[in-house]
Amino acid sequence: TRRFADRATRYSDRFLGILAHDVRNPLHLINLAAEHLLIDGALEETRIENASRILRGVRRIERLVNDLAVLVRHRVNQPVPLAKTNLDLGVICEEALEEAKASHVDVVFEVQRRGDLTGIWDRERLAELVSNLAVNAVVHASAKRGDLQVEDQGPFVILKVTNQGSPIFCRYAGIYF
Repeated sequence: TRRFADRATRYSDRFLGILAHDVRNPLHLINLAAEHLLIDGALEETRIENASRILRGVRRIERLVNDLAVLVRHRVNQPVPLAKTNLDLGVICEEALEEAKASHVDVVFEVQRRGDLTGIWDRERLAELVSNLAVNAVVHASAKRGDLQVEDQGPFVILKVTNQGSPIFCRYAGIYF
């Protein structure tokens, strides 16, 4: 049974790795087509907005595919790659909420920034975390507003997501990026 389970896991990991790799090609084509529409310059404003949404959606799917590849790497005991650079966490939060706004147009998202939020961060991982927290705060609580506060508190930065609906309790301790 163990040998069968190990073989099934290896097959599953190989399949997911191939899937993550092969999905990138059609995503790249969609990305190029949407960029071409924007560069063409002959689009009216609403179509420019739609092409921009397509680009944001493709970027989101690319991040999910990358996460799938990371999962496969983790399952085969390879370290999760972090791309740390000197960035402003407030900017990361604002960018993540712009994406959430595009997919939840009936919800108001706002960011409140306090203090110096520059640090050595992994942009993609934190943007994913912020987007997931913000979307969950409004979707699972049926809220029409999501507020995100990011605050410098000396050696730490506090990130807090609130809504005006029912609370969702989640506690992360010791997350280091």
